[in-house]
Amino acid sequence: MMKKWMAACLAVCIAMVFCLPAAGAEGSILRPLAEAAEKLLLDTSNVTIRGSAVFTLEGERFKTAEILYKQDANNSHWQLDLKTPRENLPDRETGYTIIGNEINVYVMERYYPGTYSMTYTYPSNTVLRRSTGAELMFAMAEAMAEETEKELGKDALTAEASGGVRVQLTRETTPETLNTFLNLAAEFALRRFMDVDYDRLSDMGRGAFDDYDTVTQALLYTTDRFVAGNTDFTVSRDEQGRLSALKGEAEAIVSSGDGKERSVKVAFDFTMGEYGSTEVKTFDAAEYHVVQRKAGEQPAQAPEADPETAENFSRIAREALTLAGYDNEALPETTTTLESGLIRVSFREKDSGYNAVSVLLHGDGGVLTLTDHREEWFNTEPREPSLQEIPAETAEKLAKFVRMVSPERADECVYFIPDLEFVVNGIRYMSVTAETAEYVENGVVFVIRTEPEFRIVSYDCTSPY
Repeated sequence: MMKKWMAACLAVCIAMVFCLPAAGAEGSILRPLAEAAEKLLLDTSNVTIRGSAVFTLEGERFKTAEILYKQDANNSHWQLDLKTPRENLPDRETGYTIIGNEINVYVMERYYPGTYSMTYTYPSNTVLRRSTGAELMFAMAEAMAEETEKELGKDALTAEASGGVRVQLTRETTPETLNTFLNLAAEFALRRFMDVDYDRLSDMGRGAFDDYDTVTQALLYTTDRFVAGNTDFTVSRDEQGRLSALKGEAEAIVSSGDGKERSVKVAFDFTMGEYGSTEVKTFDAAEYHVVQRKAGEQPAQAPEADPETAENFSRIAREALTLAGYDNEALPETTTTLESGLIRVSFREKDSGYNAVSVLLHGDGGVLTLTDHREEWFNTEPREPSLQEIPAETAEKLAKFVRMVSPERADECVYFIPDLEFVVNGIRYMSVTAETAEYVENGVVFVIRTEPEFRIVSYDCTSPY
């Protein structure tokens, strides 16, 4: 969903400049900027755009993006690096690099390291491909600009000494015509860059905001409309009058079918330069150390850790499993892999290569999750627990386990409350949630085997407090 989010963000931000007084009275401070924006998007065949953006929902970051875009005649280079926050884990890093040479397009994705795929497209020698829709957006901006200028408050626009303009808006000072245009511009950008066509989406198929897996999906598919909130950004030009920077923060107050309004903010910093000197080379797989991916090929496995790292973390994982009730001598051989800044130790059966048990650890050695894939407690319907509280001896084992493998969570694990019970082939399991001294769940969850003998078969401390 985020594949071309930054392009959409850039387009909407520049559209905001456009729908201001691009065609206003002579001497309008924004007219030269509007002309420069149109030239950048539709008439520039050689330029480099760099930028970053931080997206937040109600003050909580949900995506960070960095881009590098180069246009060199019918050749282009588009790189997007994304970071998505995870609870109690390092950011998940995704993204891609796309090289366009005339009609040939080469795509390298983080999900498939060391490989590339190839496709074809119509060549374009500008940042934004011309189309009826694109030109209509610019025509609408110019047609409504003069009236919009009249409606703006006197403090909304400030001419900078460098020839740029600072734009400051609030929800109260934003004209309704501007909000209407921004919604149309956003719809155009999302349709063009992300294949989201609101005209084809049915209200019947939309879920509630909290039903979606990611914030991005929820915003895309539940937003009915948005209005500009507190917005403060500066648009700058170089000595030749070309756009050189776009920096600041924009807020959108989005409304959804549930009747709630939510604040989405984007803090962005773009630079435009290297006009006429940008170079995009012909794609060379050897330069990027990639090979062509076969159709249907699955993502590459996570890289294995070096021998020293593997030995250290395998030892820590074995110690954790011993505390969990496992016989260290009976555990299979291990494979240690690196996964987005974390280390996973997998115990695989010799004959089948089946992943029997896995332990996910922080770089400092703390255990995040433990999973025994052989235990089938999840393959049966849960029932109410037969115990109102677990035995003191079992509670002490759980407390000791947390103290040893996740010491930073130990002080918050005062009580251990049985939630659900599972019985599979005569083996009894129980889901247990840790709680604080105030009886508040803190996100530490166990599944323990209570019969025929005690064993921690699942442990997870990655949930938020």
